[in-house]
Amino acid sequence: MKKSLSVLLAICSLVLCLFGSPKASLAQAWAIGPDGRMGYIQTRNPISPNCTPPLVWTLTNGHYACQNPPPPPPPTCPGGTNQMAAPTWDGSAWVGLLCQPVAALPTADQTCQSAMQAQGFIVHNHYGTYNISTGTDDRYGATGPLASNACGDTTTEYLVDCITSPSTHQVLYLAPAASVPNCAGG
Repeated sequence: MKKSLSVLLAICSLVLCLFGSPKASLAQAWAIGPDGRMGYIQTRNPISPNCTPPLVWTLTNGHYACQNPPPPPPPTCPGGTNQMAAPTWDGSAWVGLLCQPVAALPTADQTCQSAMQAQGFIVHNHYGTYNISTGTDDRYGATGPLASNACGDTTTEYLVDCITSPSTHQVLYLAPAASVPNCAGG
């Protein structure tokens, strides 16, 4: 009788250990049960020598599972930069994020002056910027290649119109006009 009572107490203790008291909130954990089989067991606080850091018990839909903790959100590039390579999770940290500063677009004036220099003009005056339907028209006074008219008058002075795209400042049209006077009487 004494032996039966101690066996009954041992079984009741095991049942309380595995299933907890009826008042406690229970969840199920995927673990090895007392019979050595894998399966869900009822538990309040899952513990297992097989769930060691960095693994943690995670409760999902009423079931505990020993798994890697979810990684923190991946880092992003700060404002004013473009992402060149996405970060990857290596199991303990995000690695490999590559950000590059956004290059500022050259101004329309810088683009025009570069285009004129590439064609051999030396800019000495900027007469103004005019907004037109296709973009921006910048007018310059420049020195360039020797030009002449039918009467033999020559000059190296030019008026140059440079039309650029409003969004990219790319040169759409470069129109140098030599400042050669009209022939007398013609």
